[in-house]
Amino acid sequence: MATTFQSFINQDHQIHPIKIEVQILQGMPDFQIVGLGSREMREAKERCRAVIKNLGYKFPVQRKIINLSPAHLPKNGTHTDLPIVLGLLTQSKQFSFPNKSNTMFLGELNLNGEIQYIPNITSILEQAKQDGLQNIYLPKSNFDADNLPQGLNYYPVQTLKELLYKLNSNQKPQTPPAKIPQFTYPTFEQIIGHQIPKRLLTIAIAGYHHVLFVGSPGHGKTLLAESTKNFTPKNFLRLDSSLTKSKLNQLRSYKYGIVVLNELSECPGPILQQLKEPLETIPFNFIATMNPCRCGFKNDPEKVCYCTDYDLKRYRSKLSGSLLDRFDLSLNIESNNQESKLTTKEAYHLAMSVRLSQVNSQISLKQITFLLDKKSKNLLEVFKAKTKPSTRRTLKVLQVAKTIADLERSEQITEDHLAESITYQKNLIQKLV
Repeated sequence: MATTFQSFINQDHQIHPIKIEVQILQGMPDFQIVGLGSREMREAKERCRAVIKNLGYKFPVQRKIINLSPAHLPKNGTHTDLPIVLGLLTQSKQFSFPNKSNTMFLGELNLNGEIQYIPNITSILEQAKQDGLQNIYLPKSNFDADNLPQGLNYYPVQTLKELLYKLNSNQKPQTPPAKIPQFTYPTFEQIIGHQIPKRLLTIAIAGYHHVLFVGSPGHGKTLLAESTKNFTPKNFLRLDSSLTKSKLNQLRSYKYGIVVLNELSECPGPILQQLKEPLETIPFNFIATMNPCRCGFKNDPEKVCYCTDYDLKRYRSKLSGSLLDRFDLSLNIESNNQESKLTTKEAYHLAMSVRLSQVNSQISLKQITFLLDKKSKNLLEVFKAKTKPSTRRTLKVLQVAKTIADLERSEQITEDHLAESITYQKNLIQKLV
């Protein structure tokens, strides 16, 4: 009978449960990992072989099969090393441990049996908690560094030997220290007013949506954009209008973080067009700012704009409709002293509660349409009839509405969720005209 373990993978920016079945059979020596495992998963064979031998155990010579199910789902990652080794030691009767139900093992092994840090582990743990798993064995480096979800029994381990010892002894779980994010300037509290832009940024961070702020100098659009550093301070990239090909290549390899670009319209036109591909395919937040015109004061209630129609047309000519279609939300930023009670701490916890579980900006139209209730379907039809949006814009509207619904813990997208999403689309539908 196979030894079975529960695990998860991150595929298409969604967390999926998988099972790892380990069995040793009679027959010629062989070691196969089946079930659409990625290259790094298949390389686990050599890591596990070396680890077992280096720690003084006998590597079983019989036929060994590791089955990753469900078989139709491509699987990636290296965090499955631990269950594979444990399964081989158990199947070869070199080790046994008590009931492993409601238990998950996560960890990549180096050849000396040290358990390595796993990136993006928090989203896996959030899903494990939802699926009823309780006992988690994980790398100590993740336990010390990451903001882990509460309510699970954690057993941090540094080596395979330590793991085996803890499995056979009555070790008590450890409670992860509550990580209090260190907010840097500017925080929401330090930015006066701007209730709606702060709400918009919370939505954007939660769903990995791209934002375009338009406004005159001095009205706070740059401060608002810079405030997003508080959400992912270790994965924050600041660019400027002198965007070059090398910086663009850096952006293409940038995942799951936040990128801020001030003065979008001042970037070279060819570079702006090359932005379209990473904005479409890479899950990250792109927060861009720009002035409404060359002098910066079009529609400003206090200062006069001296731009001609030709100036305005030339200034905006770089921003093609296809580029603007890559943005999910946009807002005109004006001086606003309207009180906002939303603190950075509240926005952080609210946004992260959604951000860690899925990437809404990558959800397909097919996946999201069935979430609309009757009234929201009617509103969507009215919106499409009045604005004639592109298919991409329609999808963006629905993706943002899905994030708003998630923030309110709603399983369906209601009329209110969709209506709020539509309010953030005016600039993008009218191409800033």
